[in-house]
Formats: sequence, structure tokens, C-alpha cells
Amino acid sequence: MVKLYRTTGDSLYLKMAQKFIDIRGVTYQPEGEGVMAPSYAQQHLPVREQTKAVGHAVRATYLYAGMADVLAQTGDKSLQPALDSIWNNIVDTRMHITGGLGAIHGIEGFGPEYVLPNKDAYNETCAAVGNVMFNYRMFLTKKDARYVDVAEVALYNNVLAGVNLDGNKFFYVNPLEADARNAFNQGLKGRSPWFGTACCPSNIARLIPQIPGMMYAHTDNDIYCTFYAGTSTVVPLSDGKVTIKQTTNYPFDESVRFEIKPEQSKQKFAMHFRIPTWAGKQFVPGKLYHYLNDKPAEWKVLLNGKEVSVKPHKGFVTIERAWKSGDLVELQLPMLVRYNKAISQVEADIDRVCITRGPLVYCAESVDNVAMPASYVVNPSEDISITKGAGALKYIDFITMPAHSVQDKDVHSLTLLPYYAWDNRGDDAMIVWLSENDSLANASIPKISEYISDIKATHTFDRDDVYAMLTNGYPANSFDTSIPRWTSWPQKGEEQIVEFILKRPIALQSFSVYWYDDGGGVQVPKSWSLEYKQNGEWKTFPIYVTDEYRMLKDQYNMVHPGKDITTEGLRLRIVPLPHAAVGILSVQIEEVK
Repeated sequence: MVKLYRTTGDSLYLKMAQKFIDIRGVTYQPEGEGVMAPSYAQQHLPVREQTKAVGHAVRATYLYAGMADVLAQTGDKSLQPALDSIWNNIVDTRMHITGGLGAIHGIEGFGPEYVLPNKDAYNETCAAVGNVMFNYRMFLTKKDARYVDVAEVALYNNVLAGVNLDGNKFFYVNPLEADARNAFNQGLKGRSPWFGTACCPSNIARLIPQIPGMMYAHTDNDIYCTFYAGTSTVVPLSDGKVTIKQTTNYPFDESVRFEIKPEQSKQKFAMHFRIPTWAGKQFVPGKLYHYLNDKPAEWKVLLNGKEVSVKPHKGFVTIERAWKSGDLVELQLPMLVRYNKAISQVEADIDRVCITRGPLVYCAESVDNVAMPASYVVNPSEDISITKGAGALKYIDFITMPAHSVQDKDVHSLTLLPYYAWDNRGDDAMIVWLSENDSLANASIPKISEYISDIKATHTFDRDDVYAMLTNGYPANSFDTSIPRWTSWPQKGEEQIVEFILKRPIALQSFSVYWYDDGGGVQVPKSWSLEYKQNGEWKTFPIYVTDEYRMLKDQYNMVHPGKDITTEGLRLRIVPLPHAAVGILSVQIEEVK
């Protein structure tokens, strides 16, 4: 509505946007739990009374962005206290270091304060897009660089991780740890070319073309340089147009150069250059994360080759002068490799470190390392080198450092790449927050069949083994004949039931099945469904709204519960194709931690 108003000048659209803000949580409040809870869609209170980020993260950030837009266009200061409180609540208690929001699967949204899981994080790509939009609008209302700093971290890490380097495969969900089984991508292993709920690919497609319009902002006689990238533009100031050409290889290059050409000779105006939070004592604004070594980077500002003495105000350094055509300004922003810690309230990151460089979060991926990423133990070291990747990653800076692995008890050269670039060379394990001690690393290594005590099946081929499902872990593909399997051969077309008896009742996070398919007598099924046992009674599994019972080959097929359930057992009902039996190579069960 606000965009329509700005485009057409018709105040009807602005009044409509303001009306939507005014009636939120006033004219209607749903009654229920989960997706029908009042807080799920931020309808629990009138927006001016809201103080914390709650509910579905995408809905939330779009609402907050709309509130900031209405504030900017109408001057309605009554919205400011709520926006300030919500923003602080996000960056102080509810944001992953990647800029990801909405850590909790069940509601795709904000959970309790400081609950920021890594492997189980949801962090929908759309929520990161919303984080960029919300923060950029907050910057426009307050001219404070810290909002751009948050938007930059969300953009360069969580948003860009949502699409591969070729631009044709996507993540819906963005965890900070993944094993070789899956990447928590709507139950799919690795990236997907599309989704049934296709909001994330289209949101990336509409955000990226907007970024050039966020590079600069201006008033009558001020130009704010916000994001850094090779660009050129013409800014219309009150005394004349100003042409700006920016040259840099940011976020890998420490130097950002601006050539300034005012339309008028010796035109006087102010240039404001952002000094990012990451160049100071912490990676991103807020109370959640800090550098182990909090010595700030020694950044510099040069005007026509000479260093100038400037102090940041609201995150910007300012040069105000009568500019002449061809004036050059250079920012030097040293990109040190930094070790990050989370505050102790974030239990998931206790005794862990995260590696960052400039605005980029780094992660370890299996393809680059001899041991499993979760098995590495990192101690802060200055023995660090920066190298370039190869192939599709040839322009990307990698980090290497010494670390030992509890998997083979040996010291290796640990290689890390930017988080946004992971899963571009195969679907492998990945981790962002690395262990600081052996016991934590050992606990982080995935364990097979942690919860299953026994399995029963209606029929098992006499050359197969129903317990193979517990031991296979990560099959090479659905026709992996190098490992044992369970099949219902030769019972073609007959429904099969596989019952999993659990060692104890668990709060179920997910269930995954890896089908066996030999292309002949045993093939992926026609359909399947799940039941769970509660108080001795079998019940229909409440599958999550965007999940499906998939029959995909060469990967795990995962489902999540659509509500909180605690189960004593699970039962898999499988309907084969009429001309085939069915088979399973492996199953995985995960518990809510």
C-alpha cells in the first residue's frame, strides 16, 4: 500500500496502509493454539502495545516493515516505541548470527528468548528477506547505520544462502548445522529446484533487484552510502545532481573507493559513509554475539589520497565540504578473521565459536575436510590463511586454520567457506558453530538409531533384514546394493506396515525414510503415511502444513508434526505400486531438544 502511494501519489493507499496497522489485534483476535494462536499472526495486541517479536517470522517482519513505512510517510510517532522495542528484542534475544529469524519449526517463527538451535533451526529464507526490509526501513526513519548493519548480515548470509550460485536451486529452511542426511530443507536433502509453497524463490527474485535502490539514500544536501558494491548512480540534491561511481570487491575487498562528480562547481553537501559494526567490537548489533578479541579493526578514510580524521556518529563518518568533480574517497575496512562467542543464555552455542570475516559468517563443509565437520575442535589461532576457491567458487575467499578432530584424533587443516556458498558442490554435512572441547564435538556427531529399540514388519524377504534400517545411516543412493536393506519382496502390491518401538517416549521433531528402489521388482511406493502411539492408542500423524509424504529417490523423505506430540512408537503404512514390492534402506528419528 505504501509503495502504491509513493508511486501514484494517491493518498487512499497510504490511508489504507495506516488503517491496516490501526486495526491489527483490535478488530479480530483468533482463538486457538499453534497457527491459530493470537500471537502467531501478531494479533495478540494492538501494534502500538507490542514489545516483543512473536509468532510467524515472515508475517512479523512484513508487519514491522509496514509499520516503519507508515511511520516514515505519516510521521506517526506513536509507532516508534513499539518498533524500537521489537527491534531490540530481535537483535538482543532472537536472531541467529547469520541474520536468520524464526528458529522454531512448528510455527515457522519466533520461539522463547535465546532459543536459537543450530541443527534444528528453521530460519525461513523469506524471514531473512523480511529482516532486510524491516531494517532498511528502520534506517530510513532514523538515519542510523546499525539497521543497515543488521540488514547486511541477513542479506549476505541467510538470504544468499537461500539460493545456489547457479540461481536455480533453493533452500526454504536455513539451519546452522546439517548432517549428510538432510539440510532441513522441507524434508528434502540439499536444495530444491522449487517448492509447493514457493514463497522463498520468488522473494529472493524480488529482493535482489531492489538492492541497487538501497545502496544510497539522500536528503536535500546529504548522501548516505549504505551498502558497498561496485555501482554508479546519480543523486538529485537540491543544489544539483551528483554522480557517484563506487569501485570495490566487497565483501572480500578491504577497500571501497568513491569517485564523486557534482553537477555544480564546488557544490557543498555532506557525504556519509557507513562504518560497519563488524569493524568494531562485535559482528552484528545487539547483545547476543561478541568477538573473543574485541580490539576494533583500524579502519581509515582517505580523501584524495590523504587520511582524514573523522569519528562515527550513528555508525556513519561524515565529510562535508565543497566538492569538485573527480574527488576521491576511499574507505579501508580491514577484514580480520574473528572468533565469535554467544552470550551464555544461548544454550545451543555454549562452548562453541563461530568464525566471521567482514560481514560474512563462515562454516565448515564435508567436501573440504577429511573428517566430519561436527567432529572438529577449534582453539583460537593466528595461524590462518586466506585462499580462493575453485570452479564455481573461484571468486570466493576460503579460510584455513589448524584444528583437531575427535573422529580420528588427529590435527588437520580445517577449511571454511562463507555460509551463503555452502551446498553448491553436493549435499554434505555442514556446521557454523564449532566445538571448543572434545566432549562437545563427540556429542555433536550424529548417532544412528538413537531412539529405536525394535522394528516389526508385516513381511520381510528372507534374504533381507528389517534391522538394516538402523545401521545404514547415509546410503549412496536408492539402489545402493553395497549395504543391507529391508524389502517386502515378493509381495507385490500388498500394503505393508512397519512398526518402530521406541526406547522411551519422545517429543518428535521429525521422521525420515530412505526408500530402496532397484528399478524392477522393488520400487518406491505409491503412497505412505505415518501413525504415532500415545497412551497405548495409535493416532493419525498430524503432518505439518507444508510437508508432504514424498516418494523421492536418493535422499531421505522427511515429515514434521504439525503440532507438539510425544509418542511411544511410530507406525509406517506403505502402499506399494500394483506391480512392485517396497523397500527401505534407512530411517531416522529426531527428538525436539
